[in-house]
Amino acid sequence: MTTPKQHRAQLWHSSGQCRTQCRTCDWAGAWQPSEAAAREEHRQHRRALGENVPPRAPSQAERLRAAEAAVERVRRLHTPAASHPVMAFITDQDEHCPTCTRDALAPVASPCPTLRALDGALPNSDYPTVQEAR
Repeated sequence: MTTPKQHRAQLWHSSGQCRTQCRTCDWAGAWQPSEAAAREEHRQHRRALGENVPPRAPSQAERLRAAEAAVERVRRLHTPAASHPVMAFITDQDEHCPTCTRDALAPVASPCPTLRALDGALPNSDYPTVQEAR
């Protein structure tokens, strides 16, 4: 059994753009705005030829953006809503969390435990809370 060729790329830079050229075959990629985009194009070429290409690990910046987006989605779910005037009178709460509230007669006050967990520091921690960091 023969092992398939591993395709290696050569990077070319010109006028702020980058492109890859395969050293194994005659393939050359299109000019891309970044080196990462050119490398990804060569990965797709390798996959198309049947090479077993391991998945690319996300960068720290990509992981940070994904985590920030997840926190923002949670915040949108737990956005405070105005309580019904009668309920506000009974419970002395002008706002409640519609996501955490399961029973209309017992609304969860805003900020709810989820928002407090997002905004607060870890217990016994030297790290500042979100409000302190701003």
